[in-house]
Amino acid sequence: MRKLSDQQGENMAFGDFRKWLSGQLTKARQKETAWVDLASAIAESIETHVESYIEKLKARSSLYEMDKESLLEDIRELRKIFPLGEVADEDLPHVVMQRKDEIHFKKTIYPLISTLAREFKGLRVKWERIYAPVDQERFPYGTFLVPESELELQNGLNPSDFFLTSRGAIRIPLNDIAGEDGITEEAIRAFEAKIRRVVHPLIPLRIVLDGQLYSIEFEVMDMVEIPHYSDHVTVGKQVATDIESTPSYKQDFVRTGTTTQEERPVSPMYGTPRMDAIPLDAISIDRRYY
Repeated sequence: MRKLSDQQGENMAFGDFRKWLSGQLTKARQKETAWVDLASAIAESIETHVESYIEKLKARSSLYEMDKESLLEDIRELRKIFPLGEVADEDLPHVVMQRKDEIHFKKTIYPLISTLAREFKGLRVKWERIYAPVDQERFPYGTFLVPESELELQNGLNPSDFFLTSRGAIRIPLNDIAGEDGITEEAIRAFEAKIRRVVHPLIPLRIVLDGQLYSIEFEVMDMVEIPHYSDHVTVGKQVATDIESTPSYKQDFVRTGTTTQEERPVSPMYGTPRMDAIPLDAISIDRRYY
């Protein structure tokens, strides 16, 4: 049997491989049914099992060209220690890249941050570090713990009076997980179940998870009025006479002592007032686990 050259193999489609393989038999063996059937069986086996495998190998040069089965196989090979939630098929290449980064940075907080961004897409879920006062005599450790976002709100204490602990919490506004029926216990339980399934396995052993921090956030947009500086002021005086029964007006221009040459257009300015500057410790929705 003649040998198939590399160039012929690259240019030949697998559908023509059966005909080519049968043509490589000698004239004597082409007349024997057993040899012809053997060549056909070999060609069919190669077309069935080898062709798809070679196509997969070609596609593995890029994650975006791999099929779903190959991507899921790569995810399984990267171990199951990092849980995976509901991910769309078009996002699987990104999951593989993130999974590799999670393995490389498994002793850091990076896997947790990236998982929160991936699994809770569209929600303002974030990891919040917990601080404790440096004065352990006045505040024994564990009796007064403050999230990072509330350090500026502690009366009588500055942010420099706290140190970073090995604790953290998951913060989310309740209005982000509200459904059609508003904020319900079912929606909160479903969110916490996903936290336990997806987030808990990613937390390093040296970090303590202090549960979830819930809040309600509102943004109120208000326009700030800005006065316009003018280089003169117009004053109107009402003058009454004995001849005319109707009052008349005389305009005088009073020039101020200072003038400005630059133009100062009035432009709208927007601010975001904080409606909940005081922590809602007395409200049942403000859950704390310490």
